[in-house]
Amino acid sequence: MSIFSKIFGKGNSEMDPFPTRPLKLSFEISPENGEKFAKQFADTFKLAEGIQLDYSPDSIKLIDNFLQSQKDEGLKVNEIAERIFLTGCYVGQVIVNNINSSKWINVEDANLPEGISMSAILINIGTTVWDPISKAYKRFYNGRVDNLDSLYAVISNESIK
Repeated sequence: MSIFSKIFGKGNSEMDPFPTRPLKLSFEISPENGEKFAKQFADTFKLAEGIQLDYSPDSIKLIDNFLQSQKDEGLKVNEIAERIFLTGCYVGQVIVNNINSSKWINVEDANLPEGISMSAILINIGTTVWDPISKAYKRFYNGRVDNLDSLYAVISNESIK
């Protein structure tokens, strides 16, 4: 059973934003590897698109456009599940690099209420946790209505309060 099946339950690939197969990743899913996954995405993005991502909040718009282009090509989540996962890690690392006191944590350390499911690694800022990986899957599945730069805007506004 894949990590997403364990977390989100089994889904129908046509009706579910999350993959229904195991992910084939280069590293174990852990907070220590969040940054490695982000770098892997940035390196691959540079090779594919010719653009060096700089981990700035503005670079998230490029990621939104990238996910939209993948969706517009007619790709399905199970076809590019790893790519979407890495995209979410890149967005998470943008948060870590730009918002004070933010860090990667394991979902087990998030003290979530029973019945709440999130990705295996999350971003923690103070007493709040954010799930940029799930947001990336939802962004791909739902399109622009779930854009990633609005997630960053909400998080950055919350962290100022």
